[in-house]
Amino acid sequence: MQTQKHHSIEKQNHPERISTYKPNIWKYDHLLSLTSQYSEGKYKVEAEKLKEEVSWEFSKSVSSPVAQLELVDRIDKLGLSGYFEVETKKALENTIMYMKSYYSRSKEEEDLYATALCFRLLREHGYPASQGPHHQLNY
Repeated sequence: MQTQKHHSIEKQNHPERISTYKPNIWKYDHLLSLTSQYSEGKYKVEAEKLKEEVSWEFSKSVSSPVAQLELVDRIDKLGLSGYFEVETKKALENTIMYMKSYYSRSKEEEDLYATALCFRLLREHGYPASQGPHHQLNY
């Protein structure tokens, strides 16, 4: 038989560090005091100009639901969806209307890429999309 060794563990006021973790030196007040060259007016003007260009891209791609979905997807992946909530909502609602009319007119073979992209984006943005036959959109 093996003999078991029991070690008594003493309570310590400070737990023993297991890793080499060091506390963060950046305090919240210090972070707020930092300035950036990108907060200058010229960068704000440039950012507004770029937002207008993206908004124009939404209006330009109205005739192609797949192009609108791809634009929404790129904006989401860049983390900029907060700036284009209205345009994204309108694009997704246009896509829903297109998909409803498309499936009521035709039962032809679907474009798998477009269907998958549509389904994923609708779900990610809180729209109900059925997994059933012909991907019924419950909106």
